[in-house]
Amino acid sequence: MLIHHLSSANFKGGAARAGYRLHQGLAAAGYTSRWLDAGRDSPQMPDVLRIKIARRFWKGWARFFRLDERRRFRRAFRSASSVATLPSGPGKASLIAGPGWPEIFHFHWVSDFLDWDSALPLLTSRVPVVWTLHDLNPLIGAWHYDPDPTELNARRIRWDNKLIIRKKSVLSKLRADRLAFVAPSNWMAERARACEATARFSVHQIPNTLNIETFCPGERDRMRMDLGLPLHAKIVGFVAESLQTPRKGLLQLTEALAVLPANERVLLATIGGNAGFEGNRYCFGTVTDEARLRAFYAACDIFVCPSLQDNLPNTVLEAMACGTPVVAFDTGGLGDLVKQDESGCLVKLADVGALSRVISELLSDDARRLRLGRKARAVVEADFSPEVVARRHIDLYREMIASSGM
Repeated sequence: MLIHHLSSANFKGGAARAGYRLHQGLAAAGYTSRWLDAGRDSPQMPDVLRIKIARRFWKGWARFFRLDERRRFRRAFRSASSVATLPSGPGKASLIAGPGWPEIFHFHWVSDFLDWDSALPLLTSRVPVVWTLHDLNPLIGAWHYDPDPTELNARRIRWDNKLIIRKKSVLSKLRADRLAFVAPSNWMAERARACEATARFSVHQIPNTLNIETFCPGERDRMRMDLGLPLHAKIVGFVAESLQTPRKGLLQLTEALAVLPANERVLLATIGGNAGFEGNRYCFGTVTDEARLRAFYAACDIFVCPSLQDNLPNTVLEAMACGTPVVAFDTGGLGDLVKQDESGCLVKLADVGALSRVISELLSDDARRLRLGRKARAVVEADFSPEVVARRHIDLYREMIASSGM
């Protein structure tokens, strides 16, 4: 079976990493899987095929109208802290199929690249397409997660409504047996099934995966020495591509740590943003090396994911694989990963006081942390290993190919 994965995401971000790990799992299982990358930072690796985009990918009047649309859109969303994108770009069918036609396409994060109007009808007329919902964008208008009300204004609402209608129109023209959605979390699956534009397509809940040999438990003191972290401090870990993204909840976490008892020596260690040491916070900056990420998770006493909205975060999966218990707000798909007092602890959404209490309780109970960490690792091995997740995708691919008459 020949599978072509398509992504335009920043390769340092969660969507690209999750999709690429699936590609690796499929290749390891013996399937011919190719990673087509239209991102601006595509890595130089043998199994990554860089899609080269012509500088003038629109011509004539189309160029004028498309560039004008993009300028107006960017002006409208310039100061937004939440990601917003257009369902248009250079990703026409001829460009995407340039490396050849596979038996099935698998789309990942393709925003600001995939040209919905021209590419989707043509591609699905030839081969089935599976589309992983790494965020809400394929289901809604401009945004990638539900925006904070403070981000909304009349101009942004008009854009959002316009793009919802546009996406719905494109999807209505596609054969239902030629497009299927994969939702990494139950929360995302429910959103897709409730969405009017996608309700007639099949939705399959299949989680993300990771290399459980790379992300595995390690000896804590040695990991701390390697990273330059103090051996005897209680360390709370936090990871985000951008520490400034409000949705990721770093503000809520710092507030929770600020009200911990004064006699508790707690160090916040973060990955993302600028590196350096600031009081009780050690910032490692951006880290992409998986061995160093593994050392970070294994060095932490607990990992906290205070996201206000999230799908199925790689960071939580990585921490659990390293045997580090996770504390998270009970929102989105976090409950799929963190089971209360089994593989971690869930806290009521945005309840900073409760978050602080749970962190304090876990940091003071070594035996409980060890038990939760061991269970977290067992859950990852059983449900999120590359073999398990790849097999579920292969079953879906075969079903799609058979049902579409390919």
